[in-house]
Amino acid sequence: MKKDASHIRQIKVVSNTHWDREFRRSFEKTRRALLTMMDTTLDILENDPKYHSFTMDGHSIMIEDYLEMRPERKNQVERLVKEGRLVIGPYYTLAEEFSISHESLVRNLMWGRKTVEKYGGKTGTVAYTPSSWGQTGQLPQILTDFGLNKMMFYRGISHHEADAEFIWSAPDGTRVLASRFAVYARYNWYYQVHRAITRGRTFSKDYIWGEYDEMPFRLADSICDDDPSFDLKAPALNYDKSVLKKAIEDMVKAEGPHFTTEVFLAMHGHDISVAHPLESKAIEDAKEVLEGIYDIEHTDLEGFWDEAEKHLDMEKLPVLTGERRAYLKKGMWTFLFPGTVSARTYLKQQDFAATNSLVYYAEPMASLAAAYGAEYPERYINRGWQYLLSNHTHDANGGCAPDTVCKDMEYRYRKASDIGDIVTEDSMAYIARNLSPKGLKQDAMQFIVYNPLPFERDAIVKVDLEIPRKFNAKSVTLESKNDSKVERQPVLVEKSSVFMDNIWEVPTILDSNRIKLYGKFNGLPALG
Repeated sequence: MKKDASHIRQIKVVSNTHWDREFRRSFEKTRRALLTMMDTTLDILENDPKYHSFTMDGHSIMIEDYLEMRPERKNQVERLVKEGRLVIGPYYTLAEEFSISHESLVRNLMWGRKTVEKYGGKTGTVAYTPSSWGQTGQLPQILTDFGLNKMMFYRGISHHEADAEFIWSAPDGTRVLASRFAVYARYNWYYQVHRAITRGRTFSKDYIWGEYDEMPFRLADSICDDDPSFDLKAPALNYDKSVLKKAIEDMVKAEGPHFTTEVFLAMHGHDISVAHPLESKAIEDAKEVLEGIYDIEHTDLEGFWDEAEKHLDMEKLPVLTGERRAYLKKGMWTFLFPGTVSARTYLKQQDFAATNSLVYYAEPMASLAAAYGAEYPERYINRGWQYLLSNHTHDANGGCAPDTVCKDMEYRYRKASDIGDIVTEDSMAYIARNLSPKGLKQDAMQFIVYNPLPFERDAIVKVDLEIPRKFNAKSVTLESKNDSKVERQPVLVEKSSVFMDNIWEVPTILDSNRIKLYGKFNGLPALG
């Protein structure tokens, strides 16, 4: 780290928000705030040509959430995304990386790219990852496959490991150019400049009742039991230009030593923050009062890197390899929240089950059925992934959100798992129909064991059979081409009855004997 900030010559201001899709409040109650944020931001971008751009926190699902309620603004959103003034992606959602699978991270980026391109944008080269409490070691490897060769984060790296710019290497040697945020994380301009000039304070979060006439409003009946907070219906729009110069100088003095080049990144945004109508004026005024000292530009993260790369000495940058979970806390808001790894374990289990249902059963079986001529159920599978990825927002999948959020998550996990089960069952039925042998004896039934994994294996399989009671079966013999007789261990025999569903007939009932057993099957072919 440099001794002081005397090397800083340029300040790149990036306007942004950090959008927790569901955290303090449920998704729908948070979406109410999203509508306000997006309506305000779109109006500012439309009416203020000096307002360069607004970065939507590195993900894109909130655009879909917004347009569900505001379809009439779709054309405007598409135009601003195409122009690069509304910056979305590259992720679909900002996940807590250690609570989901790597496959889910890949799908997240796939969905993010698809969503960005759907609205006419490009994912660019920068992976802005402000939320995960630590970074998985394979992330540079994954990002590079999506053309993302630059990475920005602040949780999981210590100031003792590297200055603001460094090279991050995956275990396989894949590298990305990386940047950690400085002392005040992704909030430096917001707290040290914006709050100083609009609220007369920086880091204090104490609300002074009566300081401004802002119409604080809250319900006072049973509806407010789970959320007693006030909402300011007429928030004050103040601006004190006289403190602007000192506020910027204080910010650069505090954080400038962390940057290795003359280019300083100033992030103007906060959790659930909204584009401010005085923002571009403040930046224009900053250019005036600091002329000859700093070259100040309103830009986006790509713009910051375009300039910073010109001044980097790549040979001198430290190379950090593997997982980033530095436990040394320095700076504000850098804690790793290790409890999220185990918080609400039942949600982690449901995520594991839903992911496995889609990745290891539904998709392989649907692909195998398609090889036999079935139509691949793309819409169904996409719907399952949409439910699953919607749960991969860091506060939610980290398990640190209120019960209302977690109940919504359970619903989505169940939907994702149900869709996975449906696709798997339909695919297996299609395959079975094509494999059904001719001339089976009346007292014989076809039993098919599927291996959805990409390698041959032996397996002990739990088998649950319903045998027509007219055969009076108390046990069964399992025979296969590989084994004349399959080793088996009976577990349960009981009388049963099951529905026989028929699209041309009312559901009828089959009297049966239910036989449960374990069978040992050898040489199950890969994906067969």
